[in-house]
Amino acid sequence: MGESIYEGWCIACHRDSGQGKPPYVPALRNNPVLGESEANNVVMSILAGSPKVLTQAYSPYVRMPGYAETLDNSEIAAVASYLRALGSEC
Repeated sequence: MGESIYEGWCIACHRDSGQGKPPYVPALRNNPVLGESEANNVVMSILAGSPKVLTQAYSPYVRMPGYAETLDNSEIAAVASYLRALGSEC
């Protein structure tokens, strides 16, 4: 389920193998957040999107939307697990 959610919601910006579009969209491959022992930051990024304060965001040009109102808890968990696996493939 996580891969299909990624393909439906994330792939347009983060691209098919997670390489992103620097400097606008961060790469997921080799992203240290995905390798953290707890998935809290990954889940919060999915729920809330990128920071609203531009100086805290990866890019001031492109803002990732939050998916708290779009995806249910099981979908959030599935895509977070998929992302963590994608990040560890590097």
